[in-house]
Amino acid sequence: MSQRGADDGATGGVLLIEGSAIGRQLLGLLLRPRFDRLVPANDCAQATALLAERGPFDVVLVDLDGHGDAEAFVIALRSLSAPPAVLVMTRTPSLELETRYSLLGVVAFLAKPVGAPALFGALRGLDRGAFVPTVLRKVARYADVWAEALDGETGAAAVRFEVHDITRDGAFLLTHASLPLGERLMLCIRAGREAIEVAAEVAPAAAGADAALPGVSVRFVDVGGAAARALERLRDA
Repeated sequence: MSQRGADDGATGGVLLIEGSAIGRQLLGLLLRPRFDRLVPANDCAQATALLAERGPFDVVLVDLDGHGDAEAFVIALRSLSAPPAVLVMTRTPSLELETRYSLLGVVAFLAKPVGAPALFGALRGLDRGAFVPTVLRKVARYADVWAEALDGETGAAAVRFEVHDITRDGAFLLTHASLPLGERLMLCIRAGREAIEVAAEVAPAAAGADAALPGVSVRFVDVGGAAARALERLRDA
């Protein structure tokens, strides 16, 4: 990537969506030396107009905290003839939010304020082949089933995971987060009106697992009785 830093009518480069003027300025200082051009936008509506007028772009960096429907905007990016690499940033990161956007093909999820190491790490190694989202289909194999990680003290649902695969012994939960092997979770698996509470432990991915899917394998611990029968019904459904 050359260092022209000016928009001379060329395509490519980065479209930066950031609601704060100071945020656009600071991120621009980091991005301009690394891209042929940088085009800033205040919100998703302005970004949509800029895509039509001055696209395509190689990279789109989206502020999830700004005005407009960021999720709908990211979904629309997938339908472009040359989808960009999409990075998102927010001041309120969560596992649920990361999971949702990773399933939309987002290549990086950044916590604000975005520091140079995190930004450069996300951009490092991107090539044109990486710009096309790897997940362009609904990967939740069980569309009406999800798992909630329960807070150990209150029992309230803390994080929600989509379920890609499930057996009597374990499951593959879709998430962009990296959970350490051996970490214990109390899960409530919901299928329609049925709720199955089961202890689980993060386990190595099973052989042959789809490496393109963002997620974590869990092994159910001490499952028996009604919970085991419910899991068998769910697996065989």
